Amino acid sequence: MMKIAGALLLTAGTTLMGMRAASGIQDEYRQIQYLQQIMYLLLSEIRYSRAYLGEAFLHIGGQVREPYSKWLAQMSRRMDSRDEGIFSDIWENSAEEYLADSGLPGEEISRLKALGTRLGAADMDMQLKT
Repeated sequence: MMKIAGALLLTAGTTLMGMRAASGIQDEYRQIQYLQQIMYLLLSEIRYSRAYLGEAFLHIGGQVREPYSKWLAQMSRRMDSRDEGIFSDIWENSAEEYLADSGLPGEEISRLKALGTRLGAADMDMQLKT
């Protein structure tokens, strides 16, 4: 009888742990999908509105949820102030500061930071291809 109870408790415990891990992975997936939507919005702003990056960040920041809206608004402010260095530094520092607790996996945040080295360094056509 004790062995059956132990087996049931072990099965229930591992099932709950698996469900919890799956929930975390599902949340990460949703965050990645949402970030992808933001990148499509940025692409549209550059392509169709012909907006420069600071203006595009400000406009998109008003359309998205936290923490992305704060991140994009801060990107726009830092770009307009022009006292925090080159664009890639502003992008990397802002991404690290505002998106560390967003639910995005660390690997995706690293990829996002790497995107900043390619964005803003070329003409519009080249940015759209990146």
